[in-house]
Amino acid sequence: MTIGIGASMIAYRLGLQSTHNPGPGFLPFGIASLLALMSIFMCIRSLFRTAKGSSAEGIFEEIKWAKVLSVLGILLGYGIFFNFLGFPISTFILMLLLVGVIGQQKWRSTIVISLVTVIFGYLIFILLLGLPFPRGFLGI
Repeated sequence: MTIGIGASMIAYRLGLQSTHNPGPGFLPFGIASLLALMSIFMCIRSLFRTAKGSSAEGIFEEIKWAKVLSVLGILLGYGIFFNFLGFPISTFILMLLLVGVIGQQKWRSTIVISLVTVIFGYLIFILLLGLPFPRGFLGI
Protein backbone atom coordinates (compact mmCIF):
# COMPACT_ATOMS: atom_id res chain seq x y z
CA MET A 1 0.00 0.00 0.00
CA THR A 2 2.85 2.35 0.88
CA ILE A 3 4.60 1.64 -2.41
CA GLY A 4 1.38 2.35 -4.34
CA ILE A 5 0.78 5.63 -2.55
CA GLY A 6 4.41 6.71 -2.91
CA ALA A 7 4.50 5.82 -6.60
CA SER A 8 1.21 7.69 -7.14
CA MET A 9 2.69 10.81 -5.57
CA ILE A 10 5.80 10.60 -7.75
CA ALA A 11 3.74 9.98 -10.89
CA TYR A 12 1.49 12.93 -10.04
CA ARG A 13 4.56 15.18 -9.89
CA LEU A 14 5.49 14.05 -13.41
CA GLY A 15 2.21 15.51 -14.68
CA LEU A 16 -1.06 13.86 -15.58
CA GLN A 17 -2.41 16.30 -18.21
CA SER A 18 -5.74 14.95 -19.52
CA THR A 19 -7.17 11.75 -20.98
CA HIS A 20 -6.95 13.24 -24.50
CA ASN A 21 -3.35 14.38 -23.99
CA PRO A 22 -1.80 12.20 -21.25
CA GLY A 23 1.37 13.36 -19.59
CA PRO A 24 4.31 11.18 -18.57
CA GLY A 25 2.79 10.41 -15.17
CA PHE A 26 -0.70 9.47 -16.37
CA LEU A 27 -0.26 5.70 -16.77
CA PRO A 28 2.08 5.20 -13.79
CA PHE A 29 -0.36 7.18 -11.63
CA GLY A 30 -3.25 4.93 -12.65
CA ILE A 31 -1.32 1.72 -12.07
CA ALA A 32 0.10 2.88 -8.72
CA SER A 33 -3.35 4.04 -7.59
CA LEU A 34 -4.83 0.64 -8.45
CA LEU A 35 -2.02 -1.04 -6.50
CA ALA A 36 -2.76 1.13 -3.46
CA LEU A 37 -6.54 0.54 -3.70
CA MET A 38 -6.17 -3.22 -4.04
CA SER A 39 -3.82 -3.24 -1.04
CA ILE A 40 -6.32 -1.28 1.03
CA PHE A 41 -9.12 -3.70 0.12
CA MET A 42 -6.93 -6.69 1.01
CA CYS A 43 -6.12 -5.15 4.41
CA ILE A 44 -9.80 -4.45 5.09
CA ARG A 45 -10.77 -7.99 4.05
CA SER A 46 -8.10 -9.43 6.31
CA LEU A 47 -9.32 -7.32 9.24
CA PHE A 48 -12.92 -8.51 8.75
CA ARG A 49 -11.85 -12.15 8.59
CA THR A 50 -9.86 -11.75 11.79
CA ALA A 51 -12.74 -9.91 13.52
CA LYS A 52 -15.22 -12.66 12.57
CA GLY A 53 -13.06 -15.17 14.38
CA SER A 54 -12.44 -17.27 11.32
CA SER A 55 -9.15 -19.03 11.13
CA ALA A 56 -6.45 -16.53 10.43
CA GLU A 57 -5.87 -17.16 6.77
CA GLY A 58 -2.50 -15.61 6.03
CA ILE A 59 -2.25 -13.67 2.83
CA PHE A 60 1.30 -14.86 2.19
CA GLU A 61 0.98 -18.50 3.29
CA GLU A 62 0.73 -20.24 -0.08
CA ILE A 63 3.04 -18.00 -2.08
CA LYS A 64 5.92 -19.78 -3.77
CA TRP A 65 8.66 -17.37 -2.82
CA ALA A 66 11.28 -18.99 -5.07
CA LYS A 67 9.13 -18.19 -8.12
CA VAL A 68 8.42 -14.66 -6.91
CA LEU A 69 12.10 -13.95 -6.39
CA SER A 70 12.95 -15.58 -9.72
CA VAL A 71 10.46 -13.36 -11.55
CA LEU A 72 11.84 -10.27 -9.81
CA GLY A 73 15.37 -11.29 -10.79
CA ILE A 74 14.33 -11.90 -14.39
CA LEU A 75 12.61 -8.50 -14.57
CA LEU A 76 15.67 -6.84 -13.04
CA GLY A 77 17.85 -8.52 -15.67
CA TYR A 78 15.43 -7.36 -18.38
CA GLY A 79 15.81 -3.79 -17.20
CA ILE A 80 19.59 -4.06 -16.98
CA PHE A 81 20.13 -5.63 -20.41
CA PHE A 82 17.30 -3.85 -22.29
CA ASN A 83 19.51 -1.13 -23.79
CA PHE A 84 22.40 -3.48 -24.54
CA LEU A 85 20.37 -6.27 -26.18
CA GLY A 86 17.62 -4.07 -27.60
CA PHE A 87 13.86 -4.47 -27.46
CA PRO A 88 13.33 -7.60 -29.61
CA ILE A 89 16.08 -9.79 -28.15
CA SER A 90 15.59 -8.80 -24.50
CA THR A 91 11.80 -9.19 -24.75
CA PHE A 92 12.16 -12.58 -26.42
CA ILE A 93 14.50 -13.79 -23.66
CA LEU A 94 12.19 -12.33 -21.00
CA MET A 95 9.21 -14.23 -22.35
CA LEU A 96 11.25 -17.44 -22.76
CA LEU A 97 12.21 -17.28 -19.10
CA LEU A 98 8.80 -16.25 -17.77
CA VAL A 99 6.69 -18.63 -19.84
CA GLY A 100 9.11 -21.53 -20.25
CA VAL A 101 11.03 -21.62 -17.00
CA ILE A 102 8.71 -19.97 -14.47
CA GLY A 103 5.43 -20.99 -16.14
CA GLN A 104 6.80 -24.42 -17.05
CA GLN A 105 5.08 -24.49 -20.43
CA LYS A 106 6.19 -26.72 -23.29
CA TRP A 107 9.08 -25.24 -25.24
CA ARG A 108 7.16 -25.12 -28.52
CA SER A 109 4.39 -23.05 -26.90
CA THR A 110 6.99 -20.93 -25.13
CA ILE A 111 8.79 -20.06 -28.36
CA VAL A 112 5.53 -19.25 -30.16
CA ILE A 113 4.31 -17.04 -27.29
CA SER A 114 7.68 -15.29 -27.12
CA LEU A 115 7.74 -14.62 -30.86
CA VAL A 116 4.15 -13.37 -30.90
CA THR A 117 4.89 -11.08 -27.96
CA VAL A 118 7.92 -9.57 -29.71
CA ILE A 119 6.07 -9.17 -33.02
CA PHE A 120 3.01 -7.53 -31.47
CA GLY A 121 5.18 -5.40 -29.20
CA TYR A 122 7.15 -4.23 -32.22
CA LEU A 123 4.00 -3.54 -34.23
CA ILE A 124 2.26 -1.65 -31.44
CA PHE A 125 5.08 0.27 -29.79
CA ILE A 126 7.53 0.88 -32.62
CA LEU A 127 5.43 1.01 -35.80
CA LEU A 128 2.05 2.21 -34.53
CA LEU A 129 3.09 4.48 -31.65
CA GLY A 130 6.52 5.37 -33.02
CA LEU A 131 8.36 4.87 -29.74
CA PRO A 132 12.15 4.85 -30.08
CA PHE A 133 13.15 1.59 -28.40
CA PRO A 134 16.84 0.66 -28.25
CA ARG A 135 18.11 -1.54 -31.08
CA GLY A 136 20.87 -3.16 -29.08
CA PHE A 137 24.39 -4.10 -30.06
CA LEU A 138 23.22 -6.12 -33.10
CA GLY A 139 21.22 -3.17 -34.47
CA ILE A 140 17.96 -5.15 -34.55
